[in-house]
Amino acid sequence: LSINFPFPVSFIKEVMDDDSFEKKPLLKLSCKKPMKEFETFPDLTEEYSKPTSFYKLITGMDDGLMDYLVLSQMSLLSLHKLRELYLVPDWFRGQLARRTIDSFSSFDCSLLQHISRLGSLRCLT
Repeated sequence: LSINFPFPVSFIKEVMDDDSFEKKPLLKLSCKKPMKEFETFPDLTEEYSKPTSFYKLITGMDDGLMDYLVLSQMSLLSLHKLRELYLVPDWFRGQLARRTIDSFSSFDCSLLQHISRLGSLRCLT
C-alpha cells in the first residue's frame, strides 16, 4: 500500500465518508510537496474556500503547526512495514530559494522524527 503525504483532499474526503477506518500496513510513503492548487472545501463558494497547494502550506507554516499536521495525519497510518520514503518534490528541476529549502527540510525532519519515534525508520531501504 502506498500513499501521498500530506494526504490529498480526496483521501480525507474518503475517510470522512466512511463509517469505519482500518489501518493497513503502509509500504511506501511519498511526500512530493505538489504545487498544484486544490480547494480545501470544494463544496463551498470561493469566498470561503481559497485555492491553496501543499507547497504553499508547507512554506507558510510555523514549526508547531507543521509538527501537529504530521502527527495528526501520521496517526492514521500503520508504518511497521514501511520500506520506502520519497521526500523530493516531483516538480523539482533546479535550484530552490533558501526559504523553500528551509521549509521543506523542517517538514521532512518532522516527518522523519515521527517515523523514528514509531520505530519504523530502521525498516527503510
